[in-house]
Amino acid sequence: YRRLSVIAYEDIGLANPAIGPRLDAAINASERVGLPEARIPLGTIVSEMALSPKSNTAHVAFDKALTLALNEEDERTQKITAYHDDLLNFIKGYKHVHINTTKYSLPHIINFSITDITNARFADSLEKHQVYVSAKTSCCPANMPSKLVFALTHNKALALNSVRVSISHLNSADDIAAFKQAFDLAYKETFYE
Repeated sequence: YRRLSVIAYEDIGLANPAIGPRLDAAINASERVGLPEARIPLGTIVSEMALSPKSNTAHVAFDKALTLALNEEDERTQKITAYHDDLLNFIKGYKHVHINTTKYSLPHIINFSITDITNARFADSLEKHQVYVSAKTSCCPANMPSKLVFALTHNKALALNSVRVSISHLNSADDIAAFKQAFDLAYKETFYE
């Protein structure tokens, strides 16, 4: 069964994408009926696979993409870490900001809480400047404290008002500068107007 599955996806691939599910159905049928009748669904699917057009383009493209990603991983990680450290140092300079990110956090995420206002209000202020952040940690329902932030801070108010900024290797230095400018404007609008 293993080799038939490899042939279905590696050799036939996108030339006949329905062959994978049809092979699974034939395998299930052969296991259900047992020998000697199992030869019938298996013989049928083997014949269909032999006559099917072949294409390995999907797995070849995937292998190339994986190789590219792995070859660029160190460079991408260094870039993300530099942006992370730059933004973290920038955000730390604001009075009403509490940094929830730790030295053990993933470098592509900065999590902080805004004190004295709601995270939604601050996110809305950033949005006016075309900067979009998450007004929660991932997988956290609205109006509920972030379990992750609460576990880190033991502070419900901080857990209720967390903001998550995501950084990617696709970001540029201009993106980081634009974020800083928008953050500064949103902060001033929120706290001083």
